[in-house]
Amino acid sequence: MMWYMKYLALASILFNVQATPNFLHDGSNLVCVSDDDADFVLKKGVLSDTSDTKSITLKSCGITRVKCEAFHGLPAVKSLVLSENRIHKLDPCMLNGLDQLTHLDISFNRIEEIPTGFFDAVDDIEELYLQGNKLRTIKTGVFDKLIKLTHLNLAYNELRGVELKSHIFDNTKQLKYLNLTKNYFLEAPDNLLASLPSLLVLNLDKCVLTEVPSFAMRDNLKTLKNLSLTTNFISNLDNPTTFVNMDDLEVLDLNGNSIESVHENVFAPLKKVKTIYLRRNRLIKIPDKLFQNLPKLVNVDLAFNAIEKIQVTPFKNSPMKNLNLSGNRLTYLPENFCQQLINEGGRLKKFLFSHNPWQCGCLRDIIEEAKSLGLVYNRDKYSGNDAVCVSGTQFGCVRN
Repeated sequence: MMWYMKYLALASILFNVQATPNFLHDGSNLVCVSDDDADFVLKKGVLSDTSDTKSITLKSCGITRVKCEAFHGLPAVKSLVLSENRIHKLDPCMLNGLDQLTHLDISFNRIEEIPTGFFDAVDDIEELYLQGNKLRTIKTGVFDKLIKLTHLNLAYNELRGVELKSHIFDNTKQLKYLNLTKNYFLEAPDNLLASLPSLLVLNLDKCVLTEVPSFAMRDNLKTLKNLSLTTNFISNLDNPTTFVNMDDLEVLDLNGNSIESVHENVFAPLKKVKTIYLRRNRLIKIPDKLFQNLPKLVNVDLAFNAIEKIQVTPFKNSPMKNLNLSGNRLTYLPENFCQQLINEGGRLKKFLFSHNPWQCGCLRDIIEEAKSLGLVYNRDKYSGNDAVCVSGTQFGCVRN
């Protein structure tokens, strides 16, 4: 029995020894090259001191914790990547000594909280990646020292809008790119983004939204160029003032919602918009003025809705180049539809129209027109191998 107990004790010691990953210096870069999946605590002395190291990449190293002064003696580091580890707690002094740090990536760990003062020693950070953690809230003041921050990714956390305070971004006035995808922002404060006068890109995909949130419609967001609201539960765009403050918006992505109705003037303020995505919604009808008089609009995606009829009128005086009507319930189009679009100011180059229950005579007209105008279309869908239209009693196209 004694030998067995000694064996167990020895095995316990062996299996609890923490492995140390291997590190490789590649010029001014320090990289983790270990495939060892054992848990590892990064502490002072593990990384070799050098004033030449400018970048540290410790991705997928099995790190569970980074202790204070772990980066002691590395004063020139500008980029630190700790992504895809198992860090669950951030020591407040973890970043001490990284005075020149501008890029920090601690994404895809298990972090539940950012302690107050965590970024105080690294106030030159410009890019911060925190996506893929377990953050439920952000304490007021956490980002206050990051006055140079331009990129912030908080996607794929467990943030709840109702638990967020309205002043968490008060000092990050240089912020240009903000990703909040896959969080719960249904009840976020109306003035959550009120202190961001320079924002260019805002991602709110998969945020359980039932409407375009008021915090994304404020007058300080006139600089916004790209707004993404995909895969939410937005049911309508009936308020014509929804986008009234978005003077510079170029890309609006509303794919994958539940939109059934839109006000005919909802897009009217978007005089710089180039692309509008409305794919995979529940639209049946397109209002007559919806895309009219938008001088920069070149891409419209209405694929996979429930549109039964469509006219040229909604696109009048817009220089549209690419139109996608695939996957709707269209059986016909107005005669010479594409040519009419061009006559009304369009610059049509690409027209997608597959997966509709076309009358065969109508589909034939559409394909012939697309060919005659030299348009790019779903040519591969009409090879003769699949059923692509519904035959009627009449040979020609019946429009009603």
